[in-house]
Amino acid sequence: MNYYGQTTGVETLHPRYGGWFSKAACCRDVLEGSPAVHKYVPQLSLQTLQDYQAYLARPAFFNATARTLTGLSGAIFRRPPEVTAPTAMDPQLLDVDLAGTSLVEMATYVTDEVLAVGRHGILIDYNDAAGRPVWVNYAGEDVLNWEQSLFDGRPQLTFVVLRETVWGPDGSVAPGARFQRQPIVQYRAMELTDSGLMVTLWQKESSGIRITTTALPVRRGQALRFIPFVFLGPEGVDSTPSRPPLIDLADINLSHFRSSCDLEHGRFWTSLPTPWVSGWKGVDGPTIGPSRVWAMEDPGARAGFLEFSGAGLASLERALVEKERQMQVVGARLLESQATHQEAAATVRLRQAGDLSAISRLAHAVSRGLTQALRYHAWWWAFDNTDDVQVRLNQDFFESYLAPAEITALMQLWQHGAISYHTLFANLEAGELTRAGVTAEDERAAIAAVRQEAV
Repeated sequence: MNYYGQTTGVETLHPRYGGWFSKAACCRDVLEGSPAVHKYVPQLSLQTLQDYQAYLARPAFFNATARTLTGLSGAIFRRPPEVTAPTAMDPQLLDVDLAGTSLVEMATYVTDEVLAVGRHGILIDYNDAAGRPVWVNYAGEDVLNWEQSLFDGRPQLTFVVLRETVWGPDGSVAPGARFQRQPIVQYRAMELTDSGLMVTLWQKESSGIRITTTALPVRRGQALRFIPFVFLGPEGVDSTPSRPPLIDLADINLSHFRSSCDLEHGRFWTSLPTPWVSGWKGVDGPTIGPSRVWAMEDPGARAGFLEFSGAGLASLERALVEKERQMQVVGARLLESQATHQEAAATVRLRQAGDLSAISRLAHAVSRGLTQALRYHAWWWAFDNTDDVQVRLNQDFFESYLAPAEITALMQLWQHGAISYHTLFANLEAGELTRAGVTAEDERAAIAAVRQEAV
């Protein structure tokens, strides 16, 4: 489908959609790698299609963008999210979408999407057959139109159009046709009206687009006065599309690939020496081999090899190194190992402060979105007050450790009364030497129990 071609009807795109989509599409292509990135490499002048395809096939695409996304996501989920919800919801949190996806798995997927394109959506719908809420994911590209305005005296989302793909029979009456399925595009329009939330489904057919169903969702006999849809982005839960976090890295990654194409193209044509001869009077050119002798009657005849020399390829090699350094500065710095013996941990943290703050904002923003989604879930199912429901993603992105000498020093301070047991435990906890979820009091009780058993 042409994302820019629709101007009327349910397929109308929000004015802010197109500018965001072009950047998101670039990030998607770079993350996918070859051959999706080939379209970003222009064909050389006088180059045939066959030569152009060979030109694209020679280099390997160094996907620093995908590696960075994996590293950032891994840093956020180094520790599982903290989830606060009524215990009665625990079984549902192990399968939030009725497809076996747990809340933690959903949080990982959503975070990856926000990192990739800077936008994602979750609809908390109610499944009548299952008798419970269900989470439905929408890629940022499938949120086509939206509006936020005052409704019931507060600013909120009042209109949104979501594109969906369902699979249905192909309409054929041939034998075995009932096993054949084709994708059907439909649009879910959700709008707040005086009567409450109105949901309309439009389905795309060969003859056009038609309304298939219209519904007014209710809870306990009351129409909804809000749209249970959550926007997630790297900076908040606002409906306005955010710039993809990895777009700068993706741009450099594409430039790196274009330079790689030029370098491998040059290496291909200059790697093997080319023989030349002058004064040869035969009809056919001389053949080359260990058993071949060139006998030429012309005393001025000469032979030799053309070999590449100069700095042309070296400049391309330097360009690749420079672009790899730029990619590291832009995104891959967070994948660096922790402080060496020569570099203090405080120095590393100071050097990474800017990047850490960006990841912290993203983790906080996604936490807010997931919290809102979980509150909608709790409200749909059974609970009127959901203020205590919360999802909090990890904010400690790097492993911490205490050297043996530091542990010994802490123990001596505690034994000599210079620090309390709680201070000792807090330092051990910061150094990740304690069990997850265990407090100082729990640990002290466990120690006392072990000593009692020993007696």
